[in-house]
Amino acid sequence: RLRSSDDFDVPVRLAPTRSVVALAVTVVLLAAGAVWSFAGSLPRTMRAPGVLTHTDGSFFLHSPVPGRIERVDVVEGVLFPKGTVLFTVRNDTGEHPVRSAVAGRVTSLLAATGATVTPKDELAVVERVAGAGDPLIAVVYVPAPDAVHIHPGTAADLEVETVSAQRYGVLRGTVVSVGRFPQTPEQITAFLADPLLGRELTAQGEPVAVTVRLAPAPTASGFRWSTGEGPPYRIDSRLVAAVDLHLPPVRPITWMVS
Repeated sequence: RLRSSDDFDVPVRLAPTRSVVALAVTVVLLAAGAVWSFAGSLPRTMRAPGVLTHTDGSFFLHSPVPGRIERVDVVEGVLFPKGTVLFTVRNDTGEHPVRSAVAGRVTSLLAATGATVTPKDELAVVERVAGAGDPLIAVVYVPAPDAVHIHPGTAADLEVETVSAQRYGVLRGTVVSVGRFPQTPEQITAFLADPLLGRELTAQGEPVAVTVRLAPAPTASGFRWSTGEGPPYRIDSRLVAAVDLHLPPVRPITWMVS
């Protein structure tokens, strides 16, 4: 600041070169950030629990009559046609075959020879499988408020509980359908034949079921993995997976003002 006419002869001090450079860099960075916020994009990923299964799910097999199990006529994991006798129950009126009303396979035997049963008792978990070519899918249970962001075609990566993701990577898939309504614990239990999962998957609220088609590939597992080959063995149904759903990217400015 000049205090008198004598100060006109005093040299004016300019800002140091370093300050000018710093200011210029700041302006450039701010401009670049502004451009990026409107023209750039940010990837979005949503993680949710899922279960590997077949399209029609599983159910609990019950005896039609009370009595004692005379024979177990089925082996776990073996496919059988509709109408196959799975158990034979004997009571005062004779032997009664317990048949499966659908084709499939038993994934868990819950009763053994000699056990006394009633029509309320669960004898086995039966998975509905039309045949050897019936594809394995994943059903992902997404919080209802987040389901609106998911659409058919959304990419999915599945970290399967029995497969080391660090060693073999993640299983690739694509969303094929999104449920219209949230699922109750009873609905999930009825589809998976697993009351524990029914409770766990609804602990934070009733989720929406999202169906994911697993990408087939000529690998040992039969599916495509992020590492290429994946595990050197086949994966089975009724396995739990952590699923990353890759949502459409958003503009940074949208994220900043939300």
